[in-house]
Amino acid sequence: MSDLISKKSLLNKINAYVVGSQDKEFICKLIKEMPSAQQKKGRWVFDETLDRHYYCSECKSMGVDYWDYCPYCGADMRGEVNE
Repeated sequence: MSDLISKKSLLNKINAYVVGSQDKEFICKLIKEMPSAQQKKGRWVFDETLDRHYYCSECKSMGVDYWDYCPYCGADMRGEVNE
């Protein structure tokens, strides 16, 4: 997890180096809305009733069991797969 950064640090850098523009406001809004992978820990759950697919234990969205993070809620999925 050495490549994870805090939203607050990123927003501070953007505010310090990007001079006022609509793009700056849009970028900051996107960052604030993004889920944080550090907040949630989940796992891929196998369910035969879903035509042999996996779903996220946190948000119940469909996924692939080899993804490291859920693309929908940002949960860290590097734990155990439940079959």
